[in-house]
This record gives sequence, C-alpha cells and structure tokens, in this order.
Amino acid sequence: MSKKRLVIHRLKDHKPEQTPGTMVVMDMSLEKVDFSCVTLELPWKGNMRRISCIPKGIYPCKKRKSSKTFNYEHILVMNVSGRSGICVHIINFSRQLLGCVGVGRKFVDLDKDGLKDITSSGDTLKELLSYLPNEFELEIK
Repeated sequence: MSKKRLVIHRLKDHKPEQTPGTMVVMDMSLEKVDFSCVTLELPWKGNMRRISCIPKGIYPCKKRKSSKTFNYEHILVMNVSGRSGICVHIINFSRQLLGCVGVGRKFVDLDKDGLKDITSSGDTLKELLSYLPNEFELEIK
C-alpha cells in the first residue's frame, strides 16, 4: 500500500502580503509525484492566529466532508501549535485567507492589484482530494 504525503514548497520571491507556493501529492513508497498545483497563504507573522501562515513542519491531516465554515469537502490540518481550524480550501485571493492554505491551478493577477491570485480553485481541490486517503501528512518546506 502506498503512503501519500502533501508537500508545500513556499516560494521565496513574493510580496509581503502573501506567500505563494507549490503543492504536490507524493507517493512516498514509489517516490513519485501524483499531482501538483499552486498554493496561496498569508505571510509569515510569527504564527499569529488569522494573520499568519503556519510554521514549516509536518502535520497530520484528514479529509473533512464539511464544517461550519466550508460546506464542501476540504482538508483539516491538525496539531498546529497555538492554532486550530487550519484548512486547505477554495480561494481566489490571499485576502480570503485567515491562516489557511488555498489551492489552485495557476497564478494570475485576477483583480490587477499586483498580487498573485489563483485560478480553478474548486476544481483543483476536488482533484487534489481524489489522490489522497482519508488521513495523511502535510509537510511545509
């Protein structure tokens, strides 16, 4: 049986308002990438609730059918020190984030404000979920 892991590589070249990255689903047993997409997060602000991305590290995750905030299947990121309710979910703009991770197909400046936005977030999340078991790990580099 293969072991899946989500891996986010945060990009170094970005504006102070956001943290773009790339995400892959790694099949650890075969050492191959099953799926890739782009991510948006808030900037690093000391892991402060609702205004910062989470620290680099490895976190247990699970699929969640819905929640009070999201009425669709998404990913819950657990055991983030000092934080709760961190999810991987649908967005287009980093301003829609409160400490979570948004996924999409590619970066585009949709609203012409000079920041990276992401496209096809709903379709991307749905496809991402199809590659993952119910429980897995997220590694942020």
